[in-house]
Amino acid sequence: MSNHRYRDLTLQQLLDLAEGRGGHKPDSRAQYHLGRRYERGEGIARDDSVAAQWFARAAGAGDADAQRLLAFAYLHGIGVPRNESEGIRRLRIAAEWGDAVARRQLGFRYVTGASVPRDEAEGVHWFKLAAEQGDEMAQYNLAYAYSHGSGVELDQARAMHWLTLAAQQGLPAAQCGLGAVYEQGLGVPV
Repeated sequence: MSNHRYRDLTLQQLLDLAEGRGGHKPDSRAQYHLGRRYERGEGIARDDSVAAQWFARAAGAGDADAQRLLAFAYLHGIGVPRNESEGIRRLRIAAEWGDAVARRQLGFRYVTGASVPRDEAEGVHWFKLAAEQGDEMAQYNLAYAYSHGSGVELDQARAMHWLTLAAQQGLPAAQCGLGAVYEQGLGVPV
C-alpha cells in the first residue's frame, strides 16, 4: 500500500491495520502513519506520547522512518523522556537501515559533535551515503566538506559536483552558492 493510500484511510481503518485486526498481522506502515497523525494532531487530538508509542511499535517491526522519528523524540524529549544516547542509538539504526534523512542527521551530529564525539570524517561518511541517495542537504554538506577539506581532502571538482546536484534539486543555499562560484569564477570558466 502506498503512503498516499495510508493518508486516505479513516482513523479507524488505520487503527485496525496498525493493530492487525481482521485476521491480519499488524501493519508497520499503518503504525507509522498513525504515529504521524498523533504527532500532527490530524483528525485526533495531538499527543506526542502516543505518537512515540506508535513509532516504537513500527520501529520494532523494522520501519526506518519510524525509527528516525523515535530517535528525534528521544533526542528532544518529545513524548518520551529526553535520552540522547538512546536517540543516537536509534538514529544510527535508521541510518544503517538506509534512511537518507537519518544518515544526513547522523553526519551533521558527527561534524558538529552534537551528542557524539566530533569526527568530521565519520560525518562525511554519512553525508556521502545520504547524498548518493539524492538527499539535497547531504549533497550540499558534502560539497562544503570537499570545498573546505573538512573530513576529506580538499577537492574542488567534487565540491562542484555535489553543489551542482543540490542546486539542481532546488536547494536555495546550493543555488546561491553555485551562482557565487560562477560569478566569482572560482575554478569554472567565466
